[in-house]
Amino acid sequence: MAAIPVGDDLCVGTTNGNTLPTGFSFPGSVREITFGSSTGITSGSTYAVVIRISSEKGIGDALRMGQDTSDQYPGGLKCISSDNGGSWATSVTRELFFDTQASGVSKDKYFPATTPDAEQFCYGDFWIAQTFTASSSYAITSVILKLRREGTSFPGTITVSIKEASDVPIKANTPIPATTATDVTLDQATLAWTDGGNSDTYNVYYGPTSGSLPLVSSAQAGTSFSLSTYLPLAYGVTRYWRIDSINDAGTTTGDEWSFTTISLNSPVDIVTVGRLVAAANNKIWYESI
Repeated sequence: MAAIPVGDDLCVGTTNGNTLPTGFSFPGSVREITFGSSTGITSGSTYAVVIRISSEKGIGDALRMGQDTSDQYPGGLKCISSDNGGSWATSVTRELFFDTQASGVSKDKYFPATTPDAEQFCYGDFWIAQTFTASSSYAITSVILKLRREGTSFPGTITVSIKEASDVPIKANTPIPATTATDVTLDQATLAWTDGGNSDTYNVYYGPTSGSLPLVSSAQAGTSFSLSTYLPLAYGVTRYWRIDSINDAGTTTGDEWSFTTISLNSPVDIVTVGRLVAAANNKIWYESI
């Protein structure tokens, strides 16, 4: 799975984008952004370097960031948000140039070349991030990026922060009752499922109409849901349900599952059994047993 930025900024720094060079020549386009305070980075955990400029800046004043298209950095991915960090999409073929620092010592770094072979724009509501997996535990104090501007563009204040990064949840699986089961009894007490991975809570949807399920439980922690308020079920009915998995990185919509209750079958032949009481004048009288 691809990790994306989540939560609040752990540390923040700024730099003046109007003083950037108009080309990617070294060393002018290598800009170190120092954070107002350091924050602890834990070995093996995933974080994100998040870059943005003022939402009032249009593409004419866009910041340009150096990136590489060889997809050789195994520790993370570039992420793009078009709504000021509200949601994120990942790029599997691009990584930003970056170098995290701990009091002047390089820690986690991806600078594969002197000159980038591509560039990423950042402006307005478009925020850009690069995730990385910490190679050791350290206090991050700054980050170095490869930045430039166009000759007539003035990006203004560039804000860079460090956030935690997390994978979005994986779909829930292994439904109980099994999906499309046709032998469910009328007293089926619960729905149950298995976490696919990375989920904190779940939304449960349940109802009689496929594709239009009402929410019956919101942000619950457990992996089962009681059907007590819906019992007893009727004979031969189909019910549909879905589990959406949730964490700080987002919500993953689950598959729609269904089950059908047992049928009530009437007897094929009905036989009346009686006993003879009397017979006379071509008539027979009997009573049921």
